[in-house]
Amino acid sequence: MNFFIPQNRLTYRYFAQFVIWSLLSVVSFSMALVAHVYIGHFSRYLADDFCLTGNVQSMGVLGAVKALYISWTGTPSSLIAFSVAGLFGPNLPSVLPALALLLWLVGLTWTVRQFFQGNRLYPAVTALIFAELIIYATLDSAPNVIQSFYWQTGMLKYLPSPILLSIYVGFIAYSLKRIGRHSVALPWLVVISAGFTFMAGGFSETYVALQTGMLLLAVVICLIGVPTAAKRIALPLLIAGLIGSVLALVVVVIAPGNQVRQSHVGSPTNNAYSLIALSLLYTFQFIKESLLRSPLTVMVSFLFPLLFSFQWHSWPLVLNYKKIFWLFGLSCVVGYLLVMFCVAPSVYAIASPLVPRAGVIPQFLLICFMVGWGYFAGLLLKQSLPLSWKKASPCWTIFASAFLIVFLVVGPVASTKRTFSLAPMAKMYASIWDERDAGIKSAKAQGHMNLAVPALPPIGGIEDLGSDPNYWLNNCVAKYYGIYSIVAQ
Repeated sequence: MNFFIPQNRLTYRYFAQFVIWSLLSVVSFSMALVAHVYIGHFSRYLADDFCLTGNVQSMGVLGAVKALYISWTGTPSSLIAFSVAGLFGPNLPSVLPALALLLWLVGLTWTVRQFFQGNRLYPAVTALIFAELIIYATLDSAPNVIQSFYWQTGMLKYLPSPILLSIYVGFIAYSLKRIGRHSVALPWLVVISAGFTFMAGGFSETYVALQTGMLLLAVVICLIGVPTAAKRIALPLLIAGLIGSVLALVVVVIAPGNQVRQSHVGSPTNNAYSLIALSLLYTFQFIKESLLRSPLTVMVSFLFPLLFSFQWHSWPLVLNYKKIFWLFGLSCVVGYLLVMFCVAPSVYAIASPLVPRAGVIPQFLLICFMVGWGYFAGLLLKQSLPLSWKKASPCWTIFASAFLIVFLVVGPVASTKRTFSLAPMAKMYASIWDERDAGIKSAKAQGHMNLAVPALPPIGGIEDLGSDPNYWLNNCVAKYYGIYSIVAQ
């Protein structure tokens, strides 16, 4: 089902204006994303990367997955990703950001495209612009983008979640567009829905809780407020997805490694009242910190789609302000609950807020809500204007274009500059890492098996080698290189 349609104003003047707006937007957002890819090119193995690759070297892919599931964590999809990544060696971290960003952009563009109709130019270009906006804003406002995007272990555990969520939403929207062809959901689509959510839920505790809660809410909303024709398609898919997500949750919860990990990182919250109270509190703190951490990015994620929809799109529905405000309030409650679903596993497991690298998941949700609210606000503003104001279209175009340029300058262009400013540090880090790596391999070739190497500068709160050869990370690095011991000077 297509919900929004572009304006049917295909005169040369409006076409030229749309092309200019689109080019400015695509170039600006693309620059911000390319900057992340460039910095990601200097990524190297850090901390857990050595441990995970060492496990693959000694036990193979399946052996490494089994060992970690039993002894550390219960997220099978991420464990498989870690182990497969270990087969490609230390060159993978430098290309992984580009591969992940490309997959995310393609998947999210396809998903956004499902919600627009019209001639081929408007929907495709609009979908690309909005996908780039969401990804740029998510990365720019993430609590710790180094751990979530540049670090291989952090990326493989948490970044697949927003990517897969983007694709799954597109899958549901695409299935709803088939209402005219089929009266019920096709069996193979139901199977795909269940299998997809089972696989996606296995990447992290944060996401499997979010996905399960989100699908439960979606099933309830579908039962209450969705027309019968759409319900026949959507409800079987959502229920199948919920079953797959619940199964993934069970696999994650029963993992023997959970108890081992909790003994090292903290004690669980066993009281239901404390779990709910702390989840509500930490959710509020996360949202507040997200708004304060990157206020300009959040502002752009709301006002840019507002201007875009106001200028180029229309909504062929009669306004009902009471219903609109009720839906807005409901969306705020749903958004808060979804973020709380992300926070709850951390509260339950270790009675603490969400770790920063996992924050990319709820941050993606917040940005999506801001973009959606901004888009709807632009449509409502356009329909609410008096007819005399609408006739002054050239004035509105100039006004909107001026603000568009301002938002692009303070948003993605400024973000690009900030990201590229990390280049000297990233180059230096990669150079020191490469020298240390070559030195370790050279010393080993000469028969030296107990090594002391230079310490790397701290980056993103990720640990490096310590002075104790028995420290867990020192042991992992020694195992990875096949030597007896290693310490940092």
